[in-house]
Amino acid sequence: MGESSTKRFLFLVDDGWRHEKKEILLFLRRTLRLEVVTHDPMTVKALGDDLPVRLIPRIPLSRGPVAAAAIFFARELQTKLVQQRKEVQFREASLPMRAVLLLRRLAHAAGLGLYSYTDVFRWLYRNSAYHTDLLKDFDILVYMPVAVMDKRILFEAKRAGLKLVNWIYSWDNPMKDNEFLTDAHRYLVWNESNRDDVHRWHGVPEERIEVVGPAQFDYIFETDFHAIPAPPEPFVLYACAAGTDYRLQQEVALILEIRKVLDRIRPGMKLCVRPYPFRKTIEAYAPLRGVKGIEMLDFGTVEEGRVLITDAVVRERVVQIQQAACFINFGSTIGLEAAFTDTPILQMNFNYPSRFPKHQDLALALRNEHLRYILLPGFPNIVGSPDELERRLAQVLDGDREPFMAYSQKLREFSDPLGVKCYKDVLGRALAGL
Repeated sequence: MGESSTKRFLFLVDDGWRHEKKEILLFLRRTLRLEVVTHDPMTVKALGDDLPVRLIPRIPLSRGPVAAAAIFFARELQTKLVQQRKEVQFREASLPMRAVLLLRRLAHAAGLGLYSYTDVFRWLYRNSAYHTDLLKDFDILVYMPVAVMDKRILFEAKRAGLKLVNWIYSWDNPMKDNEFLTDAHRYLVWNESNRDDVHRWHGVPEERIEVVGPAQFDYIFETDFHAIPAPPEPFVLYACAAGTDYRLQQEVALILEIRKVLDRIRPGMKLCVRPYPFRKTIEAYAPLRGVKGIEMLDFGTVEEGRVLITDAVVRERVVQIQQAACFINFGSTIGLEAAFTDTPILQMNFNYPSRFPKHQDLALALRNEHLRYILLPGFPNIVGSPDELERRLAQVLDGDREPFMAYSQKLREFSDPLGVKCYKDVLGRALAGL
């Protein structure tokens, strides 16, 4: 990775219980002078034996009427999904709530909503000085735009003269955080598509955005898929993508419908379900347990409200995908990992009707702007109706897999933009060069 950097790096990490993040940090520490700071005691426990970690308090904001009004009128992230959800929510709202939402809409039309959430939080944190003693020991603060419990340290670091590096850890992160700090010194992204996202949606100048690829995917490039043994019996694998309770309930209903499809075309074939990894509890999956033909895969160890993602969990995930006869997903990152295996992928591009309000319907999430990188028109892998699901799944299970593999190649190009074997090294070089 070249010569060691003399700069002092502070990494803000609030989900260090994820094995892949720990592996990246350990790799970077070979040549970078780095420490970790976190609001999360579980991260201290997960990283503390191997890395220097400091725990800082999460300090609630004092939000009086003025602060509440400022947040209310702030301009939100203007993706198509946010705009659509606002419109649907307005139509479904009660009369008093419509009046409130209309007031906000009129205020924005009058120019009162020209500032962003970031501007509001910068103002709310304007007198914050909780981390002065900590920050004086460092030159650069590296953070990820999501999974940060208290953002005041970002604004304090900026004010203290530290360089801020926004490490956009995943391909969908530019669309997930309304409080997206737009004046960091450098933005590190997966690929050129993400560069365009950060530039278009957040107004960040392109010269401050650098492509470093997905360091968390290095384990895939180190895996010999041909060495993975065939399973004792074929199965279909569904990987859950929903994190919020109401979406998870809809996804559970979707899985039950997929089971019905299998009962018609392959009644003896097992449907394995991999739970979403970032859930604190598994009660919402209860309707799937005991259903004939459905096997819930191990959820993992839950400790202090976190699912511990260990090296074994990461490796097991890719083995399960490689062994499956077909992999079904609902537009999440694990679908990109699946593209590197030899398993055909079906991406769900519809949801069965549910009792939830339209602005909460799982299908609305499929209109999110970033999913245009996964839900690619023209590929048979993109399933748009129950009938298509049955036909395409039957086609794959009948052994006609070839028409579905070009899609995987397209996803590999998106996820492996530089064609290197070690993206941790690319990330380290980018940071050392600051």
